[in-house]
Amino acid sequence: MDGQTSDQQTAAPAVLFRVGLVVAAGTAAVNLAVLWLAGAAFDLDGEFSSLEPRAVGVTTVVSLLAGTAVLGLLQRRSRRPVRTFRALAVRSPSCRSAGRCSSRPPTRPTGPGSPQERRPPSWP
Repeated sequence: MDGQTSDQQTAAPAVLFRVGLVVAAGTAAVNLAVLWLAGAAFDLDGEFSSLEPRAVGVTTVVSLLAGTAVLGLLQRRSRRPVRTFRALAVRSPSCRSAGRCSSRPPTRPTGPGSPQERRPPSWP
């Protein structure tokens, strides 16, 4: 491993691009197969426009290629690209706004009807 940890290892840009393409194509194929099976099992004929095969395929490929591009940029700019990529992927803005991915515990609501509001007043 030439003294590098797994967080510090990098791949050549051409290799990373090829792997990203293969993973994007494979994942799109699996997602389309799951869509087809779900459509056959639950009769989803045209009910959801976001579940059309084209939308599923394009969304899958574009998001995976974007992730591959981000990893490629991190490999050029970061000392620990894999660690940074994992932090970005796990702690995405959508996760943080939901309060599920943060290392901090979520804040408690303090408005009307919250547990703090319903407590009886403390006696002096």
